[in-house]
Amino acid sequence: MAECPLTFADTVQAAWLFGTPIKPFFVVTHARIPAATSVTPTLAETLFTALKNAFSGAGAPGSFTNTTSFAAVHMRDLRAPNLAVVSSTGAVLAGTGTGDALPSQVAAVLTLRTTKAGKRFRGRMYLGGFAESASGPTGRMLAATKTALDSLAAALPAAYTSAGLNLAVFSRPIYDPDTCAVVRAGELTDVIQVVCRDDIFDTQRRRSL
Repeated sequence: MAECPLTFADTVQAAWLFGTPIKPFFVVTHARIPAATSVTPTLAETLFTALKNAFSGAGAPGSFTNTTSFAAVHMRDLRAPNLAVVSSTGAVLAGTGTGDALPSQVAAVLTLRTTKAGKRFRGRMYLGGFAESASGPTGRMLAATKTALDSLAAALPAAYTSAGLNLAVFSRPIYDPDTCAVVRAGELTDVIQVVCRDDIFDTQRRRSL
């Protein structure tokens, strides 16, 4: 069986690394990158700085436990096969929420919308590491938590734009495992809006212990 490296034109993967008291987790995003732009530690740091500013500007750190940190951005250029990951180098952004940490699988979902309909043209981000103070008495998000996530969601496309990228939803191509021929073509679709649709905490089972 052949090993089929993932490649796709105009595409870079940007994985957000979060450190938590239990185990780290990633929020994986994709973006459209100009042909003349190289994927370097400098680009990763530029994006990391823009994202930390978006988190801080939205007041989002107050919803995350003080033992959770937005630790780094790891980027991989998908325009050619087997290129190495490059990482940001700046300081982490720590949460400032109070109380115990919520279970590691508890997550807030941000929805990425494009101009097209269908599962291939929508994306989701599962943010975790929340503090008990982010949850209200009914188990839903506290109003302040929802407001911070709304502000963060609205700021994300501009954060990528400031780094010279366009936040996008990437539908991966499917390869024949024996020949690596493309069975179903992939697609990269620019994001036009990011939203936190409701105040209900969701579950990311892969993060549970």
